[in-house]
Amino acid sequence: MISLAILGIGIFVGVKIIPVRVNAYEFRDFIQEECRFAATRNRDEEIMKRVLAKAQDLRLPLQKKNLHMERTMHEMIISAKYEQEVDLKFTKYVFKFDHEERAPLF
Repeated sequence: MISLAILGIGIFVGVKIIPVRVNAYEFRDFIQEECRFAATRNRDEEIMKRVLAKAQDLRLPLQKKNLHMERTMHEMIISAKYEQEVDLKFTKYVFKFDHEERAPLF
């Protein structure tokens, strides 16, 4: 009986946490891609809109004020900071994400 309870708790926690982590990894991959292709896109506003739209699609609580983009002569830098709370019924856990990606501009 105890092992079934532990298994049930493990499954419950996994169902709550795994989607949050998967969405964070997918968002980080998207930011990396946007950095790599920044040399072909001249408008940073477009890149910002695309990143914010992707965050909204993944249901990430990213606000525009926490998304920073910098284009230098040699590289593109995109950084995003956000916190996502997970309700585990018996406690709440807050994941803090700080993504920063850099890519050279050719």
